[in-house]
Amino acid sequence: MALRVSIDAGASSINISLPRSVGVKLEVDGALTSRNFQDFEMLDGDTWQSRNYDSAVKKIEIDIDAGVSSLNVGWR
Repeated sequence: MALRVSIDAGASSINISLPRSVGVKLEVDGALTSRNFQDFEMLDGDTWQSRNYDSAVKKIEIDIDAGVSSLNVGWR
């Protein structure tokens, strides 16, 4: 079972820092959004997954709906 997080934002800068031990899947809906996802693999145009997602015990699924935004997701 994964923890589910939903982010709904307009014009914004979103910075997310996650622990390395967690597997993460990102679903992104954002037309004019710049994306910087450190160590993620693109599954399709809107879905990204951390390299450890399948093997991780703890998982987070993040659904991001953003307008004109800058998205940065990385590790601490």
